[in-house]
Parts: sequence; C-alpha cells; structure tokens
Amino acid sequence: MGGRSPLCSPVCAASAYCDNGTCKSRLTEFPVPAVFATLGSIVAGPDGNLWFTESDKGRIGRITTAGDAVEFNLQSAAASPMGIAKGPDGNVWFTELAGSIGRITPGGTITEFPIPTGSGAVAIVAGPDGNLWFTETEGAANVVKLGTCTTSGTITEKVLSTATAGGAMTVGPDGNLWFIETGSTQPTVARVTTAGVATEFPVSMQYSNEGIAAGADGNIWFAEARKIGRMTTAGTKVAEFSIDDGSFQLTKGPDGNVWFAGGTGSTPDVGSIAPDGTVTTYTVSGVPFGITTGPDGNIWFTEPTFGSAALIGRFIVQ
Repeated sequence: MGGRSPLCSPVCAASAYCDNGTCKSRLTEFPVPAVFATLGSIVAGPDGNLWFTESDKGRIGRITTAGDAVEFNLQSAAASPMGIAKGPDGNVWFTELAGSIGRITPGGTITEFPIPTGSGAVAIVAGPDGNLWFTETEGAANVVKLGTCTTSGTITEKVLSTATAGGAMTVGPDGNLWFIETGSTQPTVARVTTAGVATEFPVSMQYSNEGIAAGADGNIWFAEARKIGRMTTAGTKVAEFSIDDGSFQLTKGPDGNVWFAGGTGSTPDVGSIAPDGTVTTYTVSGVPFGITTGPDGNIWFTEPTFGSAALIGRFIVQ
C-alpha cells in the first residue's frame, strides 16, 4: 500500500494516500438512485463500468468509475437477481433466484432465460469453455445442481451426488470451476471440471459465507465465519486465518492480496489478506457484501445497508 511518500509530512495513514503532498482518503462512497435497496454482487463489466444486482428491487445497476449510477428494471420486481459476471460475449450475465439466467447488454437491453427445472440460481461465472456456469439453490431432490448457459441462452443442468446447496463460485488457476457447498453439517469446497466431473473437499468451516476466489498465489481462498481459508488446487487446505468479523464475498486484488467485504453493523469494513495471512481492514459506512476489482485497478464493493441509502464504495489501492 502507498501513503508513505516523503512529499507528505506527517506521513499519511493507511486509509489515505499521498497526492502531490496532500493526504487524501482512499475511500469514496457513491449513493445509488434507489433508496432502501438491497445491493448484492458487483463485477467489472466489458464496457469499463461496474455492474451490480439489486435483489429486492428486481434491477441491475451500472455505475461508472466516476460514480454515476443508473438502474435497469427486470421483467419482474420479484426476480431477485443475485450473482453477476462479465460474459465472454461482451455482455453482463446474472442469476435470478426466481429461476432464470439473465443477460444485459452494455446499453441496458435485458433478456431472461428460464431455468428448465425452475430452480433458483445463485452465483455465476464465465467458464474457460466459453459458457456461463452457475450454482443453484437446493432442489426438491435435496441435491446441489450446477448449470451451464451458452451465450445464446441454452441452459443445461448438472446434478451432483451431494445433499447440499450451491453457493459462491469462481474459476480456479487450474482451469476448473470451484464453488462452496452449504446447507449441511459438513460444508465443502468443491471442484468441477468443464466436463462436469466434481470432487468435494470437506472443510471444518461453520456458517460458510458467500466468498470464494482464486488468489494471485495460485490457491483457492474462501470465506468462513470470522475466518478466511486457503486451499491448494489439489484440495489440501493449507491454512485458516482469523479475522475480527464475518466476511462475505472475496476478490483477487490488483496488489497480489485477496480482498473481502465484511464486518458487522457496528464495525463494517473491507479488508485484504496477504498470501502469508496478514489481514488489514478499513472501516466503511455500511456493511459491505459484494466486492470486485474494478477496471481502474481499485477495489469496488456494494453496501446494502446504510440508513435509507445504498452505497457503492471505491477503495483506492496504490
């Protein structure tokens, strides 16, 4: 992190950086148009903007790196958009808990594709095979399902031999899909190839959260209650690192660290964890949930709860 330049005297605090001899805050928070909006996931889009979900409003939001936000309504206010991802086709793709996969163009044109079984969709990523991969909620058969969606909207569902529900998902450095399975007494981190071959790795985490990310160190990082876990792509859990409060989503930062959104109502924060487990946190206004690295090389995150306002935060990394 920056902020130790001799041009600034005294030197800047960790939450600030030196700009031409002046200490400036690394944190800027931008309100979105909708009040009392429950913001979810956020992603850097193909158009140089940030895109995010508003689960309770049935909307997809877009915000520029200058902080100008606009919202787009889905067909149903009850669609409950959840995960969001940059697609391989130049569009943004998202999941709906109501049972569809959505596509939105950079200009805001929305198309929704119903999931054949009607299952709700949670997390979504662009896979190395050119398809969108997503996790589903627990179905009637009490099994976890993964889905794939082509860029033309053809959806295929894959049933895995487990009795849990699918959660957060990421693409690993090994070219496989990695995701969290929740809803059982023994949560797991699972790996699945693009051919659909799944391997599950039980972990000791309790109350697993929404975060999983591929780190710059070649490992898989995942969120736990008051901990961040690290696992090799061979499935060996290397370590767990304690954090003061809970964490939600994770992202690989531009500084070689993994960044997380978390905290509580009394101590909301974003933080980073280095490959050696060193944790650094920064206080923000509202409790953050979704987090991503923006096209400007900074950390962007959603803050669903801050009074009547919903905020998008930007944290400058230097």
